[in-house]
Amino acid sequence: MRDGIHPGYLGPDARKAPILIWTRAAADLPIDKYLLNALRVDVLHVPCIGVETLTPSQRSEGSFQKKSRIIFTSQNAVKICAAWRELDPAAFTTLASATSIFTHGRKTAELAEKLLDRPIQCIDSPTSEGLAAALLRDSSMSSTPMVWFCGEEVAFDLSSHLKSNGLNCERIPVYRTGAHPTDSTGQCLVGEALAAAREQLALRVKGCRIAICFASPSAVSGWLKFAGSHALLVPKAISAAVIGPTTARAATEAGFARVTACAWPQLADLAALGTQLAF
Repeated sequence: MRDGIHPGYLGPDARKAPILIWTRAAADLPIDKYLLNALRVDVLHVPCIGVETLTPSQRSEGSFQKKSRIIFTSQNAVKICAAWRELDPAAFTTLASATSIFTHGRKTAELAEKLLDRPIQCIDSPTSEGLAAALLRDSSMSSTPMVWFCGEEVAFDLSSHLKSNGLNCERIPVYRTGAHPTDSTGQCLVGEALAAAREQLALRVKGCRIAICFASPSAVSGWLKFAGSHALLVPKAISAAVIGPTTARAATEAGFARVTACAWPQLADLAALGTQLAF
């Protein structure tokens, strides 16, 4: 993998066309790479969302109790919950009492073990869908309530999926994604930095057929901020693959040349659909 385009991810061969633009957050890239490296197109990662921590009063959809099993599917959620040690001691004490903690991403597991200072059970699956399948196969899961710490917008609703299959899983969003173009570290791009990144991407895609993938309405809004009025990056010049109907509405309203939703709201399907649209 080679750097050289905003904000730092290129597919295996930067000389070939067409091009797929991937807009998920910078923190998601370590998990997303397994999908992107396997695609038949160049992939340019342009994070279009930033992360905003939810305060205790903003958290929704229930509460968690001691001795629950905890699920993390993003590094963002791990970082936020680890910060509770100082910012929300009572919540951190309850978190620390968890019977066990699960994730499916190796990088997420490593971060959780480092920040939470306890063992993490990392399921051997590249996706949240695979994690859910593994939890459903384990008969011991039915005896203890589970809590999934996640973002407000998710590509796959793990909690609802587990509940529909008989497991007690509470979904608690601890962060939201805002429509903010960022660099590869997650820092918001503004002013001259944003203008430079925009021009660099436009130069890279000039003369190439391109498609773009969106996993949330926030990413659509973030792309509009990133693209500005540049003729090569405005929606009418690009086909969009989207994760579901809500994101499809946002992309349609934004004016993308073609908007196609995944048959199944999964990241693997989103990447595959984007590749199809790029050809």
